[in-house]
Amino acid sequence: MRTKRFAVSRACAGTVLRVRFRGKLSGNEQSGGVNPAKRRKRRCRVPRELSAEQLEALKALSRQVLAQLELRRNLVRLEQSLKARDRAEAEKERTLRDLKAALGNIRTLEGLLPICLSCKKIQDQKGQWQPFEYYVRAHSEAKVTHKICPECSKAISA
Repeated sequence: MRTKRFAVSRACAGTVLRVRFRGKLSGNEQSGGVNPAKRRKRRCRVPRELSAEQLEALKALSRQVLAQLELRRNLVRLEQSLKARDRAEAEKERTLRDLKAALGNIRTLEGLLPICLSCKKIQDQKGQWQPFEYYVRAHSEAKVTHKICPECSKAISA
């Protein structure tokens, strides 16, 4: 037996539901398939008048539904904001860790350094005089090399 394909058309209030079958039907189905005496007429529902209380309840329900939808939208926005804040905090912490690591690698010389005008030795906190190169190596990551500036070079060669 083949499956039935049919189209249903509904008219407005008070009309019978009509069903038209398409395709080939068996003998019993061609006659309608149902005893005409048992056929029932189906009618479309006619909207009824609502009382003032029902209308007010319907309005209150619609306000509640709209409030729920707005709350859901706000919840989604809040979740997105929290995720963005968490990402920003993680980035801040990562940057802070990197800066602390970089700061740990930097040693700077601060304050006034007493230096001899003649031999250029530097007096440390213990009161001992050290050559400039040793003092810089001991108190920073800098390495000292020796070169002759152009003015001194001219003075030596002259």
